[in-house]
Amino acid sequence: MKSKNVIGNIFSTIFVCILLVIFLPFCLLWLIGYILYTPIDYIKFKRSAYQKSFPRKYKWLCGRHVDNRIYTIIKENNFPISYLRFYDDYELAGDFLYKDIALNFSQPFFFDEKKEEWLFWPRTDNENETEDPEDAEFEDNTDNCMTEEESREYILGQFKEQYPNVACTQMVFFYENKFVKSVYGDLALKKMQQNDSFILYQKGKLKEAIQEFISEADTKH
Repeated sequence: MKSKNVIGNIFSTIFVCILLVIFLPFCLLWLIGYILYTPIDYIKFKRSAYQKSFPRKYKWLCGRHVDNRIYTIIKENNFPISYLRFYDDYELAGDFLYKDIALNFSQPFFFDEKKEEWLFWPRTDNENETEDPEDAEFEDNTDNCMTEEESREYILGQFKEQYPNVACTQMVFFYENKFVKSVYGDLALKKMQQNDSFILYQKGKLKEAIQEFISEADTKH
């Protein structure tokens, strides 16, 4: 028995050594790559419009803020859109507001092909955030999901809870045409085009979409 255990330990040690020999070079290359990228990441971080407006200390490979892309478009074009921040957690995304209309760029909906409608999955505090949607049979069971109309009121309600002193009566959602079509298909895109709550735009044309939205909103008001 002792000889078998010894042989087993020897093979285990050899196996571990082989794995180290195989994967160690890749790990070193990965680390070197990140180290070489650090100056580029730092420059992008320091030059970002968001960082200039809301300075913070650099964290290794933290990158630009999640809102920087939208914030930069609004800032560079002097769009009359307010930006609201979560001051208790800097890493969280903020919110964009034009007059009393909230602009949502987070793409919170998914399209259910069986029901042929856009749905929203409201995560509750009791749900395990690490749970795999496939393990929970999420794709096959959307009974707990909200319709677009229900979820719009739900998300708007959350906004009002977060900013009780801010007047907000409406919310619109921005989606890229190509993204919707490639991920969800033609029917999903058609359904979205029929809904005034969605602002669809062509790839690389978000600035123009925001500008057009502002013009139309002014006309309606």
